[in-house]
Amino acid sequence: MATDSAYGPGKLVERLPVTTGAVVGVVAHFGGLIATFLLLLADPEFEFGISRAEQVSTVDEVGWLFFSAHFARIERRASFSDVGGAGTERVNLLAETAAGFPDPVFYAVPIALLIVGGFVVSMGELWESSTKANVLAGATVAAGYFPLAAIGVVLFETQVGVGDAAFTQSPELSSTLLLVGLAYPLCFGGLGGLLADRLRLRG
Repeated sequence: MATDSAYGPGKLVERLPVTTGAVVGVVAHFGGLIATFLLLLADPEFEFGISRAEQVSTVDEVGWLFFSAHFARIERRASFSDVGGAGTERVNLLAETAAGFPDPVFYAVPIALLIVGGFVVSMGELWESSTKANVLAGATVAAGYFPLAAIGVVLFETQVGVGDAAFTQSPELSSTLLLVGLAYPLCFGGLGGLLADRLRLRG
């Protein structure tokens, strides 16, 4: 098995499968949204239309709960026209949502998909490299996951009306970029790469 130093300075970075990782990251992200939707659809207690809010699409709800499964905060900003002026509240929407399935089921979705994604990338690339290279290869799923997390901040923003109150709800920027875009894909994608490396060593 070759070591990182065998490629010379900078060679490891050049060899990382960034394009493959980006594609797998995109697949993992959309797979997570679809899996979250299917779980909500199958959940015996969940009803689309959180708190009977008006003008909330299914896409927005799925996006909010999927991002919440990464522990990202959902931000609620009161409209200036409402009594009391503008105010901001940041919550973990998943923890507030009434669902029949236990919360850990939803939290496990992005973790499982990113580990599998990192494993797939690492198994398909750099097969002759070191443990470090395989971990880094798995972490390249962030190249596809991060842009979609950033897009989601805008895509999943909507005006929500509950009774006479109105507010804007969307994923909170900093926790979304840090947790959804970076921490989760880097950590769990890298873990998938590590598992691939361990499997090779056992083989």
